[in-house]
Amino acid sequence: MTLIAALLLSQSAFAVTYKWWGFGPTLGSTILPTRYPTTFPTAARVELPAKDGGTEKVDELDKVGGDLNIGARINMYPSAYGRIAARTDMGFGTSGFFRWQFTGGYDAVLLKDSGLQVLLGGSIGVGRERFNDRNDVAGLVADDSLKVTYFPLRVDISALLRDKTRAYELGFFSQFHVIGAQDYCAAENCTPGTEGDGFLDSVAFFYWDILGINATVWFGDFKNDNANKDKDEDGDGKKGDKKSKKNKKGS
Repeated sequence: MTLIAALLLSQSAFAVTYKWWGFGPTLGSTILPTRYPTTFPTAARVELPAKDGGTEKVDELDKVGGDLNIGARINMYPSAYGRIAARTDMGFGTSGFFRWQFTGGYDAVLLKDSGLQVLLGGSIGVGRERFNDRNDVAGLVADDSLKVTYFPLRVDISALLRDKTRAYELGFFSQFHVIGAQDYCAAENCTPGTEGDGFLDSVAFFYWDILGINATVWFGDFKNDNANKDKDEDGDGKKGDKKSKKNKKGS
């Protein structure tokens, strides 16, 4: 009896086959910090006279005051409980800031009710950012830049509303940047491979994290496999759908 009960439970648990997939454009922006990164490497700072008569070091590079990320995403649900997802995007910001990155990961479905899902996921990847100089520092006009290769560790929480062919997702993300290679180019001496050229070694480690908002419009197949009438076609986790109930009443 125990074996029969276990087999019945197993049959019930795996009766529903989800095969949702989608792709679409995405838009996002950083909320916090309002200007980032929080800190630059010390080599990217310039020493200037202070108001008290001494000297102080200030950032020679300009922090980003606002950005816009645009890109594309793709996902596939191997089951009702989560999806495999990947994204690639580019970011543009104040002072000529530029970023590109690629991430991939897994999102778990925390809640599903008809066409609504709440998801929590994590992803990792690789990216590259460029920060430019501050031309307003003590009247200096230069062309310094910092290029950083980084490895993002990202956490997303979002809500998704779907129909059969489209879905709309809005969420928040937190992204921690593990910094890799850094190239700081001082305008007066910017020749790679030259001693004292101002390029930073990857040993000069620094990092930052950001909190942002992201929206995506998905196109694809978001209806359940309805070959079996006992399958959950509306995504509410229950067998049978409205159509099959109507059919039963009609018969």
